[in-house]
Order: sequence, then C-alpha cells, then structure tokens
Amino acid sequence: TYFFVRGYVSDASTVILVVIFLFFWPSRRPNFMCCRTSEDTHASEPAPSILEWSTTSRKMPWGLLLLVGGGFALADGIKVSGLSSLMGRVFQAAAGFPPAALVLILTTIVAFLTELVSNGPVAAIFLPILANLAEGTCIHPYYLMVPATIACSLAFMLPVGNPPNAIVVSCDRIQVYDMIRSGFTLNLVGILVLNIAINTYGVPLYQLNHSPAWAQDFCTDNRTAAGGFSSPLLNATLHPVL
Repeated sequence: TYFFVRGYVSDASTVILVVIFLFFWPSRRPNFMCCRTSEDTHASEPAPSILEWSTTSRKMPWGLLLLVGGGFALADGIKVSGLSSLMGRVFQAAAGFPPAALVLILTTIVAFLTELVSNGPVAAIFLPILANLAEGTCIHPYYLMVPATIACSLAFMLPVGNPPNAIVVSCDRIQVYDMIRSGFTLNLVGILVLNIAINTYGVPLYQLNHSPAWAQDFCTDNRTAAGGFSSPLLNATLHPVL
C-alpha cells in the first residue's frame, strides 16, 4: 500500500495528523450524560473543537505559507530539471581559478541565491557539487564547503529567504524595499567576513594544510591546483592525517 512505500510517510505526516486531530478534539469537557457534573446547570450542547476552520482560514498567514513552500518547490525544480547538474559542470570549468577567488565566487553565488530559495535546499543542492569540485581541484573539502554552508544563512534581502524574513514582512511594518536595502549591505559584509575567516584562522582551525583520512582519495596528485595565492593552504602539500 501507499503507507508502506519508503519516503511516503515523513515527519510532515505526523504534523498534519496532529493538526487534523485538533479540528475534532473538544476545547472543554462535554456536559452531557456521564460527563455532566451535578453543579453544571447549562443546557447540554456539543463542545467546540480546539481549532475551527473559520478562525483558521481568517488568521492563517497563507501568503507566508505559499512564500516558504514556493522556495522549497523551486529548489526541487532545480534538482528535477537538471539545473543543479549544469551548475556542477559550470563550477568544474572554474577549477583553474585560484582557490581564494573560487571561494569568493562561490560564497557570493550562494549568498544571493539563498535569497530566492530557502537555506536548506540551497545547501542540499550545492554541497554535493562542491564536494565533487574539491575532488577535481585537489582542494581540502572544508575549504569550499564550510564557507558555502555558512553563506546559505546570509538571507537578509527577501522574504522568501527564510521563514523569519517572511514573518517580519507579513506584519506590514517593514517594506520589502527596506529589507533589500539593508540586507544587501549585510550580505556584502557577511561574504567579506567569510572569505577573511577561511583564509586566516580557518586554516589552522580546520587543518586545511592536511588532507583528512576520509578525503585521501579526493586528491590525485596531492597538490593544490593554485597559482599565485599566498595562503598556506595553496602553497603546501596536502599530507594525509591518519
């Protein structure tokens, strides 16, 4: 049956089941038959449910629901359409870039793409691509994946970026233009901080000069494909850490 197909029932199914149950569960103790107390003098009547459709349809932020859900639908469309594979091939073509420039490009793309798609789907799309890119360019996987993952949270410009943004806009106190104007500056500052951090204290913090044991097969020639950049990551041979 459908209920036993792998992936058909998920965590969302439990939430929907509980919400449906609230439409039937009474909000107070019934006052008829054995449930009626001797002190109760009111006429017997059905108890209203905890949730009522009239109240739900009036107070439910449907725009917020469609906005966030549309972001997840867009992310799924990117996967199904093959656009994510195309993006992977484009990034593979950029393998000749200096790694510092590559990280700057990646964090910029991810930071502004996450304004249109929710954070989780952006990370799910990009991280496998960056893992393959690190393998092809013989760069420590953390050097690409850590800043890109953090950049997924730099969603400050548009309501669709994440649910908190959408909630703020739905209160009608802040206009989208105000959010774009302030968020653009925050995005630039975040990208700058990420690139400085990963190329300074990120090197000893994540041991970017050494290839971890689980990534030994990533590097074919044990050399980084860099040219002219002074970061210790690029000028050092990657040694396996056992």
